[in-house]
Amino acid sequence: MLDVKDLSASAVVPLSRLLFARGVSSPKNLKKACNGKLGSGRNAPVLSWGVLSKSSMTILRGFSENWKHLDKTSLLRRADPNPLSESSPGGVKPKRCRRLVVLGAPGVGKSSIVGRFLRGTFEDVYVPTKEDFHRMLYQIRGQRYQLEVLDATGERGFPARRRLSILTGDVFLLVFSLDDRKSFQEVCSLLDEINEAKSKAMKSNWCPHVPSVVCGNKVDGQTSQRAVSREEVLQALAGKATNYFETSAKNDFNMDAVYQALVDHAGLPSEAAPSHHRKVSVRSFQARCQRDLAPCGVLYPSAVRPSFSSDLQRVMGSGRPRKK
Repeated sequence: MLDVKDLSASAVVPLSRLLFARGVSSPKNLKKACNGKLGSGRNAPVLSWGVLSKSSMTILRGFSENWKHLDKTSLLRRADPNPLSESSPGGVKPKRCRRLVVLGAPGVGKSSIVGRFLRGTFEDVYVPTKEDFHRMLYQIRGQRYQLEVLDATGERGFPARRRLSILTGDVFLLVFSLDDRKSFQEVCSLLDEINEAKSKAMKSNWCPHVPSVVCGNKVDGQTSQRAVSREEVLQALAGKATNYFETSAKNDFNMDAVYQALVDHAGLPSEAAPSHHRKVSVRSFQARCQRDLAPCGVLYPSAVRPSFSSDLQRVMGSGRPRKK
C-alpha cells in the first residue's frame, strides 16, 4: 500500500498525469481517484489516501499547479486547436500574424525587456537564456491578431539556425548595454547580417527595408560607466532605417516608446502595445472573442516554437507581399 505522504517529489508529475488521465480535474476529487491500483499489472502499487502530512500537502500543491496548467492549456487548445489556422474557430489569419526576433549579446537585458512587454514584470535575477519563444494573441476591433516573440540568444554559436530565425522575422529588436562596447559592436554586426540575409532571400542587390528597433539598455547605470555615447550610436545607425531608444528595463524607462515602435513596424494595430490593451486570462479571452469588447491580449500558455521544417516553409512563402 502506497501512502500519499510516502511519495517523493520526483513522482509528483508522472502521478499527476496518471490521475489527470483518470478524469481528476481538481484536488476535490483527488481522494476518490487515489483509492485503487496505479496500473493494470498484477504487481501494480496500490495508492491509499492515508493521513495528510506536511510533505503530502506540498505534493498536493504540486498536483494543483499541474492541473491548473493542464486545464489552462487544454482550454485554449480545445477552443482554438491551431491559432494559425483560418479554419479553426476564431483562428488567426496568416496576414494578421507577425514574428518579433530579439537579438543581442548575453546579459544586456533582452529577457527583461521581453518580460515587461509580455507580462509587465521585471526579474532582477539574471538567468542566461538559451532560446525563448512566446506567443501573444490579441482581440482588437473584432479581429484577432498574433505576435510571436523569439529570443534567439542561444543561436549565437549556430549560424545556420540564427540565419533561419532572421529569415522568419518580420520585425527585429536588437539590444545592447550602454556600459558594454562589445555588445554595441555586436548589434551593428547583427544589423548588417539581417540586411544581408533578407537581401539574399529576395534575390536583390539592394538593401531592403527591414523593420527594426535598437535599444541601448541600462541607461539607469552611472554615467561614468557608460561605454558608448548617444552621438556615436546615432552616427553608426545613420542610414540604416532603424529606430533607436535608450532604455532601462529595470526602471521601466522609455519602454512604452519601444513597444509602440515595434507594434508599428510589425504592422499591427496600435492597441497591440502593452499600454493600449487589457491583459486577460485565457478563459476570459475566449469569452471576450465572442463579443466586440475593448482591446485585450493574452499570453498563449506553453507556446512551442514551430519546427524547423515549418519555419523553412514560412521562409519559402515569404517572397510574396503580405497583406496588411
